[in-house]
Amino acid sequence: MGDTVFEGFRLSPQQRRLWRLQDGGRVYPARAVLALEGDLDPEGLRRALEAVVARHEVLRTTYCRLPGMDLPVQRIGEHPVFSLDVDPPAAEPPSGAEDLENGPVARFVLVRTAAREHRLRISLPALAADEPSLRFLASEIALALGGRGEAGEVQYADFAEWQNEILEEEGAQERREVWRASRASLPDLSPLRGRTSPAGRTGFAPAWESLPLPGDLAAAAEEQAGRWGVPLAALLLGCWQTLLWRSLRQPEIVVGCLADGRRIEPLRGVLGLCARSLPVRATLGRGFRMEDLAGANRTAMEEGRTRQEHFLWEDWSEAPGFPVLFDFAEVPPLPGAGGLRLALVSHRAVHEPFELRLSAVRSAGGLGLELGYDASRWNAAEAAALLGRVERLLRGVVAAPETRLEDFDLLTE
Repeated sequence: MGDTVFEGFRLSPQQRRLWRLQDGGRVYPARAVLALEGDLDPEGLRRALEAVVARHEVLRTTYCRLPGMDLPVQRIGEHPVFSLDVDPPAAEPPSGAEDLENGPVARFVLVRTAAREHRLRISLPALAADEPSLRFLASEIALALGGRGEAGEVQYADFAEWQNEILEEEGAQERREVWRASRASLPDLSPLRGRTSPAGRTGFAPAWESLPLPGDLAAAAEEQAGRWGVPLAALLLGCWQTLLWRSLRQPEIVVGCLADGRRIEPLRGVLGLCARSLPVRATLGRGFRMEDLAGANRTAMEEGRTRQEHFLWEDWSEAPGFPVLFDFAEVPPLPGAGGLRLALVSHRAVHEPFELRLSAVRSAGGLGLELGYDASRWNAAEAAALLGRVERLLRGVVAAPETRLEDFDLLTE
C-alpha cells in the first residue's frame, strides 16, 4: 500500500470474530434476491443503487490489514463504488472470492426472467451485512427506485466504535464474566448424522432446504403461542430443542440464537454485521411440556438480548461455533417504486460455521422453515427429513399442547 495515508476504523467485535474465522480462507457470504415486476430501466436501477451505496458507508468499505497488524481496519471509500452486471452469460451469484481490500464489496447482477420481470441478485461479504441488513437494503433499493430515501444518522463505523467502547467501560469485565460462568457443553450431533460424509465435500459448505408451512398450521401455532404468552419464535425454538433432545438423548441442549444488535431506535437503520448468536440452554427430561420450554426460551432470549454486547465467543467456547443455530425473521412487504412491484425472494447471511441452522421466516406469503446444513457433513435428504420432523412435532403441539415432550410422534409419514 506504499505510504498511502487514510482514516481507518476499528472492526466491531462481530467483525473481528468473523475475520478470524475466515482469515486465509473462503469469504463468508451475504446474499439476497429481489424480484422486480414492471417496466424496469436498467440505468434507473444503476442510479438507485448508486444512491443507496452513497447513503450507507458500509457498502463502500474495504478492509485493509497494515504491516504488523493481525486485524484489518475499516476503510470507507469516498465514492459509491459497486458493480452491476446486466444479463451476464452466467447469472449465478459470485462464488465468495471478494477482494475485501480493494473492493467493490457491493455487487449486483440483474437478470431478465420474462418480458416485464427481473431478478436482482445482491452479493456482499458477511463482514458488511447480516440478514436484517439484507432486508433493510431491499427496502432501501425500493425507496431509491422511487426517488426516496435519505442517509441515517448512524453509520456502521459508529456502531462498531460503540460496541468496542462498551467492552472498554468500567465493569465490562464483570459483565463478560456472567457469560463465562454460563459456559456449557455443545451438542454432539454425530448420533443424528449419517455414517458417511457426502462425497466430494471438504470444509464448511453451507446449503439449504426449505419447507413452507400450511396456512392452517401457521395460524394454529400463532394462536397457541399467544395463549401461552410467548412469541412464536420461542415455540418454534422449543420444537427444535425437543427434536434434538429426543434424537440425541442428551439432557442438555445448547442452541445459538440470533440476536440483532440494533436494539435501540437510533440503530434501526444501520447496515452491517450487527447480529451475533447467543447461547440458549435447555435442560430437558421426562415429564416436560412445551408450554414450560417455550416460556423458558422467552426468558432466556429476552435476557440474552439485554446483555448481548458483553458476549464474546472466545470467552464462552474454544469451538469454532455453535453446532446448532436458530433464528426467526420477519420479512415486511417492500414499498412500491412507481410502476414497479418488488419482493424479497430470498436472503441469507453466514457469519459463523454451523452443522444445522433452523430458520423460521414469516412474511406476507406465510410462515416457512429453512434448514441450513453443512454439506460436508449432511446431505439434502437428511436435511429435508429433519424439516419434516419439525413440522410433524409442531402439528402435535398445536393439536395436543399438554402432551409431554417424550410422547410426541416424530416419525414423518
